[in-house]
Amino acid sequence: MRAARGRPPLVEKVKAMGYEVVNSNLYEDSPAFAFADYCEVADVLDKEKNLEIARKYHVQAVLTDESDIAVPTVAYVAGKLGLPTIGEDLARLFTNKYEMRCFCREHGLKTPEFRLCENADEAAAFVREFAESDNSGKSGEPKNPGGTGESGKSGKRCIMKPLDSQSSRGVYVLEKPEDAYTFFASSASYSSARHAVIVEQYIEGVEFTVDGIAYAGEHRSLAISEKKHFSYNTSIASELFFSETNDRYDYAALKEQNDRLVALTGLPFGLTHAEYKWEDGEFYLIEIAARGGGTRISSHIVPLLTGIDNYRFLIEAALGHPIEAASGYPSDADVLRSADSANQGCLPSEDSGFLRAADPAGRHTGRCAVLEFLSTDQGDGQEEGVVAAIRGAREVRANPSVLELRLEFSVGDRLKRADDDRSRVGFYIAYGESEEELRRTMRWVKDTLKIEYTDAQGHGSIETKKHGNSKQKEEVQWKLRHRTGLPLPAAADSLKSR
Repeated sequence: MRAARGRPPLVEKVKAMGYEVVNSNLYEDSPAFAFADYCEVADVLDKEKNLEIARKYHVQAVLTDESDIAVPTVAYVAGKLGLPTIGEDLARLFTNKYEMRCFCREHGLKTPEFRLCENADEAAAFVREFAESDNSGKSGEPKNPGGTGESGKSGKRCIMKPLDSQSSRGVYVLEKPEDAYTFFASSASYSSARHAVIVEQYIEGVEFTVDGIAYAGEHRSLAISEKKHFSYNTSIASELFFSETNDRYDYAALKEQNDRLVALTGLPFGLTHAEYKWEDGEFYLIEIAARGGGTRISSHIVPLLTGIDNYRFLIEAALGHPIEAASGYPSDADVLRSADSANQGCLPSEDSGFLRAADPAGRHTGRCAVLEFLSTDQGDGQEEGVVAAIRGAREVRANPSVLELRLEFSVGDRLKRADDDRSRVGFYIAYGESEEELRRTMRWVKDTLKIEYTDAQGHGSIETKKHGNSKQKEEVQWKLRHRTGLPLPAAADSLKSR
């Protein structure tokens, strides 16, 4: 398992079902080690070492979640032990971006222009050729119903990605051919399959995630979110808003397209997490993985919205147990955080059902959820600062509509903008029985959760205050209201004297 922070939902679920857990991880201080029965330090990319560990403990199932780089090792180890597996070929297809692009092209699925590049010269050549071609040829035309997408730009930009990394590491937007020389070495360093990258047409439109379940040759898309991104890096998500429908986009068509793709791959079982972008009236696959969505999407959000117990399904399938239609879905009490759960969220009960009818009676069709990431931007050009105080966290965690609030920092830490998904400073998950209800909760969180900063050097600023006809200068500390996931108000509007 990856070195996920906080309580490990998959480990907890396995133990709740009565099994023992053997956890391998590269880091000796892995959070999951505190919950596992047996712990072994091993690199997830070291297939033989993990096979040795599995044989040592006579494991009955091998599984992971939320980690792309672990998928090939899981498939290899399970295959060597004769346990249920998606197989090494499919593991490679779902983790190698270039191979998935080739697969989609061969099967006539919508895909952007792309090229495998083994050096910066090849990458620069693709950017140059694409800019001169008519393949995109749509600069100046609307890219989606809202215009040109979050970047506010349109045209023939490209994007460079490692072949098989995760968490948006090594991903760079290329505005011009020369950018390939700037970013190639960094991007290729995150590729484990070979020292190469994939460079492709940058799709400018709105982005979506689709999470689903595959079993017995079929796939069912379960939950869709519309994504927003931080203004300073459009590769890093700031918000995922999950809803059953969307007035601007055809979610039914997106589910059908995603289900067809996974069915074509022949994925025998497992969770899936896909990302698409909408441009010129069509959904383009950005990438798809044979694992669930990270940051509690597969463990908390999908069960909350659908009533389907993702992790029980995954565990039973990995054990080779038959997946049968069960009579009931987990109740809200099973899925939602209980009063004494310390805001960690809880998993559906063991009695949950699995993949059933296309429209199960147990799902909440109006229910929405949001995963929103905290921003460090303080306005007025401030991109980082030292945390002086955290206000409102207890109140936010006590709100029954908030499943979890995670702050990856403490007072005294210096915060800066995220470089990739893993370096974001925190998040919260909330839900509502309608979009209106959830939007109210989101506004309340923004008004309640406040982070007070000093400046980037760790000291205060001088503010001039007027008292009658005289002026006094006094040392004050900036008090900036933290607006979760959005830039803070301008610092000048937020300065207050203690």
